[in-house]
Amino acid sequence: YRQVWSHLAGEMTLDEALRQAVVATRRLAKRQLTWMRSGPEALEFDCLRAGVADDVAAAIAPRIGAVRA
Repeated sequence: YRQVWSHLAGEMTLDEALRQAVVATRRLAKRQLTWMRSGPEALEFDCLRAGVADDVAAAIAPRIGAVRA
């Protein structure tokens, strides 16, 4: 959003705002991937598969219990 506001304020051209937005988005994605790799194991679920909600509930129930204890 910062790049759009800068463009609307006349601080940069639309092309420059778009270029900077792409760069900022790539940097954000890289930071997110780095953060995800540094954390505890990630659980992955196929959100399109029937019954996935039950799988998610079963996977997180023990973790919730551990936090509450």
